[in-house]
Amino acid sequence: MSIVSWFLQPGVAQTSRLCAGGIIVLLVIACTPTEEGTRSAQSDAPSATFVPSEDDLVGLGDPIVPSAGNPGYDARRYVWDLEVNPESNSLTAKASMHALALESLDRVTLDFSGPRVTGVRINGEVVEYGRADGKLVVNGSVAESEQFEIEVEYAGTPEPIRVPASPPRGWIAEPGAVRTFSLLPGDAAGWAPLNDTPLDPAAYTLRITVPDPFVATASGTLVETLERENGKTFVWRVDLPVTEVTVAVGEYRTDRLTGPNGLPIDIAFPTDATVADIPSLKQLPNMLAFLRARLGPFPFPSLGLTWVRLFGGGGDSTPGRINLSDVQESVVVHELAHQWMGGSVGNASTQDAWLREGLPTYVEVLWTARREGTQAGQSLIESFRRQLGPSTRPPLDVDELADRSDDATFLRGALVMHSLKLEVGERAFFRALKGFFTSYRGKSASTKDFIETVERVVGRDLTNFFAAWLSREPVPQSRN
Repeated sequence: MSIVSWFLQPGVAQTSRLCAGGIIVLLVIACTPTEEGTRSAQSDAPSATFVPSEDDLVGLGDPIVPSAGNPGYDARRYVWDLEVNPESNSLTAKASMHALALESLDRVTLDFSGPRVTGVRINGEVVEYGRADGKLVVNGSVAESEQFEIEVEYAGTPEPIRVPASPPRGWIAEPGAVRTFSLLPGDAAGWAPLNDTPLDPAAYTLRITVPDPFVATASGTLVETLERENGKTFVWRVDLPVTEVTVAVGEYRTDRLTGPNGLPIDIAFPTDATVADIPSLKQLPNMLAFLRARLGPFPFPSLGLTWVRLFGGGGDSTPGRINLSDVQESVVVHELAHQWMGGSVGNASTQDAWLREGLPTYVEVLWTARREGTQAGQSLIESFRRQLGPSTRPPLDVDELADRSDDATFLRGALVMHSLKLEVGERAFFRALKGFFTSYRGKSASTKDFIETVERVVGRDLTNFFAAWLSREPVPQSRN
């Protein structure tokens, strides 16, 4: 969610910012009742006879979702054929993962808590599989350095991830509309099998078939639209390795705009709306030019925006695609900044949420200053300080779901960026940001990676600065 729009609602509960997840797009193991969410179980076909061991269910230790992710291989590309029935919100799918084995494996594990599996193949051979604790364990071996493909067929109605006092995540649907929303590792695994960890970015091809008159939008670039009997298949592709994707299905009208340097921009909006209902779109070229000057070239070959009404509010940004239900300028520019931070460069873990959310929130300040004057931007910084008070959770202390979307993540994260700019100077600050997005494009970066990049560019040791801002409770004072 845009911080500016949030401040316009002083009575909104802290948890309302949770929906900003990529707001504020990514990708994921399913939550079990012993983790941070629940999901109704769905049975598998009789061929699911293999019983996974505890070793098969080990994740990669994310601070919030430790069971997410699977060791032993590097996913290179996912190819998902998704046939969506928007009236029943059901899904019939064949999902393939092309990967490289980093070590010899007796079994290969993916994160998946979605509908009933009807078959699994590895390199074209039918194999046994088992499911437990949000994992799909494939009972087939691969040798170190072997390139392999796993194909999973499944069908049913994915269940959203529901947590008390928080908006739903994963597969969110109502008759006639579907959207996906990923905030944490495990969210995308509710509707597709994958290595759902930001430590393993991959390329994606999504072939989404829907009946007429529905339209399917997704992350990446639309490379083909295939006519089917009573429907269409929309083929979306992301060639840069990324850590999250999204899908939205609805009755949309579409329009095409052109951004700076000829950037194609496609807009999908409800059939009862018009582009004129979204005045902030007039600022898209200016916003993109503004961000390019500060963060570097736009990282994808195209940009898409879907006006999604099936949403709790705000926006959700994934590589090349932004879903919006709030189209205020502050929301749009925030989500555009996520195309760099979170889109082209992922975060190594949820411990780095301050970086993912702090920079786009600070971009709101910069854009406000550009549009309304320097004093308006400074007033927003001061309002952040008032909201925070004298101390907060240290941004690097991430232990639970609420930490992912609290004031320390968004507001203190933005103040880190503001204070860093004052500390090193404006030119060095933006030079460091451009260097960071160039160095880690198509990768996932940690807080340590960010700090090392800044120090290298500015030629200074900033240990004390970052320790005060990220590891201690008192909120430091910034230079004016």
